[in-house]
Amino acid sequence: MAARFAGIYAPTPKLNFVPVTEACLEVWERAKDDLGSTPDLFLPMTHQLISQDRQTAEALAKNDELKTRTPCLLAGHEHEMFVEAAGKSVVIKVGEDAERVGIIDIWWDASGAVKSAFKAVPASEFAPEPTALDYCKEKNDWLSNLMAAEIATLPSACSSKKVRHESSGLATFLLTMVKKGLRKDKVELVLLQGGGIRGSADYQAGPFTMGDLYKEFGFDTHMAVIPLKGQIIAESIFNSRSAPKPAPNFLHADDAAEIDDEHKIVKINGEPFDPERIYTVATYQFLLTGLNIIQPLLSYVQENVAVPTIDQCRPVKKVAMDYCVKETWRKLFDAEKWPTGEGATPTQDAISMRVAAAISAADSNNDGLLDEDEVRAHMEAKGMSAGLVPQMIQLIDSDGDGKVSPEDLATIVA
Repeated sequence: MAARFAGIYAPTPKLNFVPVTEACLEVWERAKDDLGSTPDLFLPMTHQLISQDRQTAEALAKNDELKTRTPCLLAGHEHEMFVEAAGKSVVIKVGEDAERVGIIDIWWDASGAVKSAFKAVPASEFAPEPTALDYCKEKNDWLSNLMAAEIATLPSACSSKKVRHESSGLATFLLTMVKKGLRKDKVELVLLQGGGIRGSADYQAGPFTMGDLYKEFGFDTHMAVIPLKGQIIAESIFNSRSAPKPAPNFLHADDAAEIDDEHKIVKINGEPFDPERIYTVATYQFLLTGLNIIQPLLSYVQENVAVPTIDQCRPVKKVAMDYCVKETWRKLFDAEKWPTGEGATPTQDAISMRVAAAISAADSNNDGLLDEDEVRAHMEAKGMSAGLVPQMIQLIDSDGDGKVSPEDLATIVA
């Protein structure tokens, strides 16, 4: 028997996407050429919506060869299970999170017609493979410890449960971190729609963890930095917040934006809001290309702003994490008292003296460098959580040797 499996993903980072149905037909013809004969069986593996899978199955049913050789589509994407007849095939999706194992029997009857039968079996009915189970536990434990690492402190109780309905202290807290992380870009205002804050959780004052951050910022959410006229900012905030609730486009801002109960912006960074001024704003790049259609933001940007590409934008989790990690370094060495580069520019000698003292305080082997064990020991001696040590080293380790040099440590004041 000759058979072909068709997948839609190419083994290259330079992807050229072809519609699934068209790709199926192309693969079928290529398979016949490669084999020098007509395969007996065609099993497309797809990842698209169920409506699109139906269309693919119906299109294959119109092909004289494929209509008798495609008993089923091995399909993905939906989180729920689907088993549906379409065209001359059955579309089979077993759902999310490997909760079920799909078993498909395919055979030919006495007349040569292809037949199939499907059965879904709970994955829990299969005994875990011991080596794989140990590996899974090891990685889950590592991830749990990492996600439990404290990265910031919430000053008061807050919630993200109603970010599509009203202003949120948690949203403000997050976007303030993002703004501080974009200080080098001279960002004056950070805006993000409620749909970009995903945790739907209540928080008490106290530790805020990496897991909390990743729960709230569920997507990459690349942040574009653009010039934006004050009037457009004001109208976009007002319109997004005045929309029927729940409103996924409800715009939230950092804590330096004063917005009143009528959704009117009053101040930015302590200064009276100026509708004629051009502000430097960071927001989700997708909002600038049509996601949630926030007006007049979208129309203004289309006519007046060169939108940065995704490659030019930093993911929001990365911005927030880098800021929090650098703040942990600063807290470790009391660098809140160090020169920050804001206001008077510190001299190189002043920075070097601070760095030398910091290295000396933690450098137990006196090699002039700090490794993970030394940083961890110094943090624990000061009563600090050491869960972020690997990320701390990675962020400022310029040569990738796993150690922090004086030159590396000096960057925490940048």
